Amino acid sequence: MIKNAKQKGNKFEKFIASEIRDSKLDNTAKRQLGSGSGMWKGDINTSLPWTIEAKHQKALQWWASIDQSKREANQSNSNQDNWALVVNDPRKKPEFSDVYIVMDFWRWLDLLKSDQSPKIKEPDRALKYDLEHLRQIANKILKQL
Repeated sequence: MIKNAKQKGNKFEKFIASEIRDSKLDNTAKRQLGSGSGMWKGDINTSLPWTIEAKHQKALQWWASIDQSKREANQSNSNQDNWALVVNDPRKKPEFSDVYIVMDFWRWLDLLKSDQSPKIKEPDRALKYDLEHLRQIANKILKQL
């Protein structure tokens, strides 16, 4: 049984790292030991370009937590705009059933815009040549069938 707030926070951090691994976004994600004190900032050590701060508190100090997330992103090696505050609602059962993320609104808009942009723009000259060559070969094979 978990006895104190620090242990509860550690369990939540392990849960977040596990969920990131399970999502196949980063199979090396793990709880950052001594988070914030060393070279790695944030509570979750991951290869994702985000600094992740995790909070599992009944009386969360929102502004202090957001400031901490932003400060650690500024001190980290990742993009200073890519900070995320992951928060669990400790009132909910089962444990970790209601988990939320807080991030910069403008960064969120950027993510939505990039999700809507075409994945492939106009092919470059070499790709255009290869695609035309592939079409010709496909047509030749279809004629033989």
